[in-house]
Amino acid sequence: TAHDDNLLSAGMLSFGYLALSLSWLMALVFLVWIYVNREDPVVRLAQIQYLVLICVGGIISTSSIMGVTQQAGHDESTDAADAGCAVVPILYALGWTIQYGSLCAKTLRLRRVVEKSSGAMRTKITVWQTSHAIFIPLLVDAAILTAWTVVNPLEYVRSEEGRSFEDGVVTIESIG
Repeated sequence: TAHDDNLLSAGMLSFGYLALSLSWLMALVFLVWIYVNREDPVVRLAQIQYLVLICVGGIISTSSIMGVTQQAGHDESTDAADAGCAVVPILYALGWTIQYGSLCAKTLRLRRVVEKSSGAMRTKITVWQTSHAIFIPLLVDAAILTAWTVVNPLEYVRSEEGRSFEDGVVTIESIG
């Protein structure tokens, strides 16, 4: 009996790791650029804290690619594949929430500055005053993901797609 597990090809895995590496590299390059140019007025105006969070969120969310690449054939242990399945939504959702929460906080901060700028006094809105736009969605997201993982975690499942009999050989085709 021959098995066709329909696993991801080496080329597809290589492409995934290449995309992951490029994403991380770009985020790290931007983090270094932000640090090097942190005193530049344009960079300071862009609100450095939020730029850093956007890069960090990108690194976290694209890390979910590593979970997707975990796979197991019909006679292999599924422990790594189970862990990969479980971690994909956690990494992607938390990274996404950090990225878009920071964009919302940045927008909220700008809005408050504009609203308070009508008077003659100088207004200062701190990052801490808008951090709830990041932390509240992040806590809700983490609570949902934790409940999901505890109650009904994702697991790697391999199912038979079909069988064929040719020249005295039974071929079992499965996907996972």
